[in-house]
Amino acid sequence: MLSVEEKERILSALEVDREFRYALMGLLGFKEVLERVTKLEESLKG
Repeated sequence: MLSVEEKERILSALEVDREFRYALMGLLGFKEVLERVTKLEESLKG
């Protein structure tokens, strides 16, 4: 379990460190989610 201080450091790093933020997004599968949303939007327009 993370301490409050550790959580605050991570959240702060996410705000100021673009590379760290993008790395985390990749680990969480953000790109796949974005691609699915894009496909859904296209199918609704079509």
